[in-house]
Amino acid sequence: MLRSLLNGEINFEDYIRYYDIQIVERKLPKNVYGLCFNKRNINFIVVNSCLGEKNKKETLLHEFAHIELHHLDKVFFNFKIAFF
Repeated sequence: MLRSLLNGEINFEDYIRYYDIQIVERKLPKNVYGLCFNKRNINFIVVNSCLGEKNKKETLLHEFAHIELHHLDKVFFNFKIAFF
């Protein structure tokens, strides 16, 4: 599916709807571009708000790959998320 997004076969909105992704921008430490986690079957991506547009897009693609490849660890994020 990520390949379809990159090839322009589907648009960004279709991709995030298909994977039920919520994207949030927050100020994160300088060396953290983004992170993703799953909570109650919703995929969340948190992107560092200090990034430029190019780095935000690259970070989203990176996090999309984690979601698509099922590289989300629900146990790892078994603490209260301070972003919400």
